[in-house]
Amino acid sequence: MNISEAIASNYISFPVYVNCAYSLIDEVNQRELMINMLKDGKKKRYLLELLEQLKQIVNQSLDYKSIIEKYITKKNGKYLIICDDENKFINLFNDFTEINFKSDISDNLLREENYDGIIILKKIDCKIDQLIGVPLIIDLANNLEIKESLFAIRDEVLNYLGFNSLDEMSPELRKKFEIYDNTKNVIGLLEKIDFIYVPILPLSKVALIIQEYMEVTGKSYDEIKQKDKYKGVNIGTIISSRKRKYKLGTLSKKDEIILRNLGETFEDKRIVKTFEEMLAIISEYLVNTGKKYKDIKYDDVYKKINIGKWKYSRRNEYKLGKLDKEKEIALRNIGEDFEINEIIPFDQMIEIIKEYMMISNKTYSQIKHLDVYKGINVGMWKNTKRMEYKKGKLSKEKEMILRSIGETFEEKRHDISFEKMIELIKEYLLFFGKKYSDIQSRDTYKGINIGHWIKDKRIKYNQGKLAKEEEMMLRNIGENFQSKRNNISFNDVVNLIKEYMKLTGITYIEIQQKTVYKGVNIGWWKNNRRKDYKNGKLSKEHELILRSLGETFPNVHRIPEVSTILVKDANLTIPSKKR
Repeated sequence: MNISEAIASNYISFPVYVNCAYSLIDEVNQRELMINMLKDGKKKRYLLELLEQLKQIVNQSLDYKSIIEKYITKKNGKYLIICDDENKFINLFNDFTEINFKSDISDNLLREENYDGIIILKKIDCKIDQLIGVPLIIDLANNLEIKESLFAIRDEVLNYLGFNSLDEMSPELRKKFEIYDNTKNVIGLLEKIDFIYVPILPLSKVALIIQEYMEVTGKSYDEIKQKDKYKGVNIGTIISSRKRKYKLGTLSKKDEIILRNLGETFEDKRIVKTFEEMLAIISEYLVNTGKKYKDIKYDDVYKKINIGKWKYSRRNEYKLGKLDKEKEIALRNIGEDFEINEIIPFDQMIEIIKEYMMISNKTYSQIKHLDVYKGINVGMWKNTKRMEYKKGKLSKEKEMILRSIGETFEEKRHDISFEKMIELIKEYLLFFGKKYSDIQSRDTYKGINIGHWIKDKRIKYNQGKLAKEEEMMLRNIGENFQSKRNNISFNDVVNLIKEYMKLTGITYIEIQQKTVYKGVNIGWWKNNRRKDYKNGKLSKEHELILRSLGETFPNVHRIPEVSTILVKDANLTIPSKKR
């Protein structure tokens, strides 16, 4: 019986989990320092606006003391406090009867020590099964891996119980699976800022940030994960990209030395282990851990060798018919079952897909249905998540994780509010350094055709169906609603031109083709009237009105339906056809 089944069967309880937006104040302050270093004034102002939203959320959130007082009503219980400096936090627990300070979580299961709750005040590295069974977890350091694991377990439990979401449960039952996540808005805005502004730093400066991160967190270099960030720099991704460059032989010797000084070994990727050597390493791993071959996960590492990836590579060879029969038998002898349909946990699939995107140089949207990586059909998995989203079966947490790596769930423009589209367009213009007038009909951003959306709004405007408030929002970002000549009467345009000439002191002849006044391109209209005159389509009445404004129709001779052209040196007349 796994953890999810045990919770669904009421053998152990699902913990009440609480995290805290207040703890992200250092992240916010660090972003402010980095944004203030920007030279692009427009981008800087936009990012500072986002940062102000962050500050408001953080400042209004509950602090450590308030969180503890709100969620811990039983002060005479037994609580474990995880922190590095006991004296720094001792005042938070003056009213508690029994507290135990530790710098980390031991290998023993916490539920065996009968703790009523655990308060985490630092980044920790522990397995989720060490926490399950503790009634209350207050994670004031926001260990995102713990939160994601709890969400995944909860989804499995709901599935066992026959529910698609918490909303289908009774209020009493729902309380058993509550996760109080008040950092979503903050993390979402932080990711948005990181997406718009990604600092480009030389590796020598990144190395200093990595060194500081290791000192602050107590992690070794090998323990840094791909999604680890510090001071707004995605150090995990930078390390992964350099490892890939080393593997391809494109990493400079200078950068290699910098990373080796930090603790990088590059896992001896250039030294390829033989099949027999890998079997011996895996056999040793199984003996030492007491695991079975089927228990080896994709990201399992032993003696700095990723045995999990190797296992899935052999599965891929088997599926493609490239695995020798002798090797197949050897793997079956240690427990491989090539026919098993193994379900890989969500968080591991995310890491697999990230690696596939990096190696294949594909974006998430470019992953096709039949794409397979190391024996895993990543394309089919992606489509399965999309189907879950459409049916409302995908949790909000998983949805946000997928969106962070590029999933758009093929949103239609009609599914998005007007205000959100305006923000999306503003972000698009800022990110690509474009003007509103540069947006073309086919322009797409984050999977949404913003060009087509703008065209729809222009049609609505011309039909008089666009709300005044929406019209003003579009005008504020650069829309001028250039009207076509059939949408506004001749006399109305003439009156606009008169008003424009009086206001600016410009004569009719001086009006340029791009001149726009009150949303009407009067310059474009003026040139079209000249074409009408030249083609004989302008009425005499309209001609006289335009001449009264100052129109001279220079170098233009109107051609009537049938005209007589005199031929030189001959008394002949030739009727000419309308041109």
